[in-house]
Parts: sequence; C-alpha cells; structure tokens
Amino acid sequence: MSPNTNMLHRLAERAASHPRIESAVLGAIRIELPSVIEQLLREMADADGGTLRVYMAKRPPDQRAQRDERVLALMEAGTDPKVAAKLCGCSRSHAFSVRARSQQSKTRP
Repeated sequence: MSPNTNMLHRLAERAASHPRIESAVLGAIRIELPSVIEQLLREMADADGGTLRVYMAKRPPDQRAQRDERVLALMEAGTDPKVAAKLCGCSRSHAFSVRARSQQSKTRP
C-alpha cells in the first residue's frame, strides 16, 4: 500500500466517525440518488423492450376503504351517486362499483 493510499484510508476512518458525516452522506444521497434511480429505471425499461410501468396508488388502502365506506353510506342514505362521488373525491363509476360490490357481498352466503 502506498503512503497516499494509507493516508486516504486513515482519513476515511476518521471521516466515518465525524459528527457531521451522516448529514453529509444524506446530502449526497439527496443530490445523487434521483439520477441513479432514473438511470436504473431506464436500463430496466431498455431490458424490458422499452416500456416500464410503475403503479402508484393515489391513496393508501386504508384511506380507500374509508372513502368507499363513506360513498356507500351516502348512497344508502339516498344521496345521488354523482353527488356522493364528488363529496368523496372519486368518479361516479367508482361509486357505482362500490355499491355493486356491497350488494354482491350481501347476496353471497
């Protein structure tokens, strides 16, 4: 090992225990990680024939369930499906789907 390499290793060991190293690493990650992820996604898309689809749910499952319960309650109380959908932030067709699923679950033994 050359003197310069040895010095770099000692310096790296000291830097690892420096109080600000964590914030420095986090800062570097924030700067570099997005471009690294973008490059990896491009490589995956190229390997997959040029298409990579990523699904991101608009709401977490528990929030969707709560919304659907609210839609169903409004519709069972006589609220127009279009109004119920607007109040709950979903489409009219989704409101009808919620009601249909509810009716199907009631008819199943």
